[in-house]
Amino acid sequence: MEDLKLRDYIEKKNGNKLTEKERKNSTLKSNNCNDRIFAYIKKNGNKLEEVKWDGEGCAIFSASSSFIVENLKEINDIKKGKEFLDLFKNSIENDNYKNEFKIFSLLKKHKSRKKCVLFVIEAFKEELEKI
Repeated sequence: MEDLKLRDYIEKKNGNKLTEKERKNSTLKSNNCNDRIFAYIKKNGNKLEEVKWDGEGCAIFSASSSFIVENLKEINDIKKGKEFLDLFKNSIENDNYKNEFKIFSLLKKHKSRKKCVLFVIEAFKEELEKI
């Protein structure tokens, strides 16, 4: 069941159409695997008005990017968004895949892919810190 949910996130690749202006104002990160993300968040007060990403990378990179965007949009609050990203990071680092993070439990077997997820989390954390 978790595999199907993860596949859904891989296929969604939501929020991947940034304008040139949004790219200029986004957080760009890349890693040694050639994953590259532009994380973009527009706020309105304490609320997250827009959450998007653009980039290219492996399937786990794409799934985690889409997962984060969907959850941040649903949370729609800067402070709670930061808390969510901290929980997600802790889950990945400690192989503790409960609740909404359960779909990433395959990382227990594929530990080298953890860096793909952590890289995406850090990009969105940096973007939230800019706000």
